Amino acid sequence: MVASKTRFFKQDINLITPYHDGLDNNMYTSFYAYGILGIILDWIKNDFEQSPDYMAKQLCKIINYYPAESFITGNT
Repeated sequence: MVASKTRFFKQDINLITPYHDGLDNNMYTSFYAYGILGIILDWIKNDFEQSPDYMAKQLCKIINYYPAESFITGNT
């Protein structure tokens, strides 16, 4: 079931994700889809602490948020 949802979701991401040399689009799509799924699962795990309206608005903001660049840095 998740695989079919990921394939559908991948079509949407391909339309909005700019090309990045060396980025595996399948891995990026899985990362993005499972991140959203994780938010929903946490909401369920926390007994629906936030309202559905709040969650819908937050997910829309998250989905539509496009930072110029994202980096993971370590203490070097």
